[in-house]
Amino acid sequence: MPPTIPSPKESAFDWLLDAADHIRSTVRTRGAALIRGLPIREPGDLTIVRKFLGVQPYQATELFGQRTAYGDGVASPIEWPADRELCPYQEETFSAVVPSIALTACARPPETGGEACLSDSRELLHHLPDELVRRFQELGWTLTRVFREEFGMKWREAFGVDSHDALIELLPQIGIDHGRVSNGGLRTVRRRRATVVHPQTGEECWFNQVAFFNSASVEPRALAVLRRAFGPDIPMETGYGDGSPLTEDEVSAIQDAYAKTSAAVRWQAGDLIVTDNVLTAQGRRPYTGNPLFFTYLGDPIPVNPLVS
Repeated sequence: MPPTIPSPKESAFDWLLDAADHIRSTVRTRGAALIRGLPIREPGDLTIVRKFLGVQPYQATELFGQRTAYGDGVASPIEWPADRELCPYQEETFSAVVPSIALTACARPPETGGEACLSDSRELLHHLPDELVRRFQELGWTLTRVFREEFGMKWREAFGVDSHDALIELLPQIGIDHGRVSNGGLRTVRRRRATVVHPQTGEECWFNQVAFFNSASVEPRALAVLRRAFGPDIPMETGYGDGSPLTEDEVSAIQDAYAKTSAAVRWQAGDLIVTDNVLTAQGRRPYTGNPLFFTYLGDPIPVNPLVS
C-alpha cells in the first residue's frame, strides 16, 4: 500500500505547497503516495495541485486510448469498460520521452469497486522468470500498431498531424519505423527498452506494456473477430525486441507478476494518488456508478529507444 498523507481541512492547497518536497521525496522512495482530503472538485483544481507540487508539463507524441481533455494538460483516465479490470500499466512506455510523474485525482468515487491497483515495477522483476527477464533486458520489446481508415483510431488523431507528409516527417523524430500492410493501412513499429534504470534512484525497473498490448491479453472471441478481419495485421501486437513473439505462457507469467505485486486503494472524494511512473504501474478494478476522475502526466524524462 502507498503511504497515506492526510491534508488539513483548512487551507489544503496552501498546505500542499509547503508539503511538496516531502510528498515528492516519499514518491521517489515508495513509488507512490496517497494524499487524502484535498478539495478537488473540478479539473482546474488538479491544475493548482500540479503547480504546487512543481510538476512540469508533458506532451504526449502518440495517443492509444480515448480521453476527455479538460485543458491545461488535465484529462480523464483512458476510456475502459466499467465491468472490465484495467491491468496495471505505466504511462507512455512506448515513447522515447515519457512522463515520470502521474497524478490521479478523485472528485467523485465509484458506488462500488473501482479501486486503484498499484504495482511496484522494482518488485515485479523478482516475480518474473529469470530467462524472460534476461531476454527482455537484452532485446527490449517491440510494439506494432496498424492504422486503417475503416477501423479504430486514425493516425491523424493518434499523432496529432493533419497530413501524410507531416506524419512521415514526425515518425523518425520519435523513433518509429513505418510501412504499409496489404490493404493500404499504415503499420508503425517501435523498439524500446523493456527495463530502465530510474534516473534518480538508480534502481532497475520493469518498464513496458508488452503484456497490456499483446494479442494474448485480448478476449478470445474478440481476437477471433480481429483475426478473421485482418489476418496477421491486427491493430496491436507486441514481441521481443528482435521481433520474435511471446508465448501465451509468457504473457500469463507477466500478468501473474502484476497480480502478485498489486496493492488496492479504495477511493474517497478528494483523494490524490501521486505515482512515480517509472517505479509504479497503476490499474483499476471493475466498478459501478458514475465516478469522476482527473489525471495529469508530467515531468518528462528521456528513455532512449534501443539501437538496432
